[in-house]
Amino acid sequence: MEDALDFALANPHLWQLMFARRVEESAGSEIVLRRVAETLWSARREEAIRDDTLPPTCYARGWLALVFGCATLHRVGFYDDGELRTTCMWSAGRVLGLA
Repeated sequence: MEDALDFALANPHLWQLMFARRVEESAGSEIVLRRVAETLWSARREEAIRDDTLPPTCYARGWLALVFGCATLHRVGFYDDGELRTTCMWSAGRVLGLA
């Protein structure tokens, strides 16, 4: 989570490019989604979470929506840096089914 937030905040132009077009039209978005899904699924296996009722991409989309939304709210002044990180870290467990 920290790395994704750092990237989104330090590189807003690249972050925006990754999601500038509809997902169906953007190979970059598909690559990001696939990589996030693989990473999250690996982490879930390591934590011995066996709730496989949803496909990995569902969790990845939820996690990306959380990071993207929080980073966007930070950019418009809704969150300061501490609030951004606290909100994302707290919310990530719920999105991923860990809390």
